[in-house]
Amino acid sequence: MSKVNEGITKKFSELYGELDNLYESFFELVKIQYNQITGEQYEDLLETLTKKQDLINEIERINKKLKYLEQQFQNLDDFSKKEIFQVYEHYRNIIKTKILEIKKKEDKNKELLNKSIKKITDDINYIKKGRKTLYAYNIPPHELEPRFIDKKR
Repeated sequence: MSKVNEGITKKFSELYGELDNLYESFFELVKIQYNQITGEQYEDLLETLTKKQDLINEIERINKKLKYLEQQFQNLDDFSKKEIFQVYEHYRNIIKTKILEIKKKEDKNKELLNKSIKKITDDINYIKKGRKTLYAYNIPPHELEPRFIDKKR
């Protein structure tokens, strides 16, 4: 393998290693998020979402570096491309598998969160109806108009 190929391969390995670690951290946050949703710890959930966003920003930064490296990869001759492509595909498959695992867990979290939101919405509507009913039966006396049974003119 030539020095250029080794350099590109090494850079791919480093960047995909960083991505691998970030996606692993992201998956751990998704698991924590699941526990927070099932435990109705919504304040903690906001903090977890912030941490996830930070990881997403870091992943985007690394993806930009990878895109630049891929452009350099395209400028190489066919033999060099073939050598590097094997390494590139290996790492891409690892990351792709992690992303699919995360997506599965995220979909489950989204479903649970939607159920929680629906339950809370139903509870709020139930309370509103109860308040209206209570108010209808307990109208304060100052809001009633005086009525006389027998009015003579």
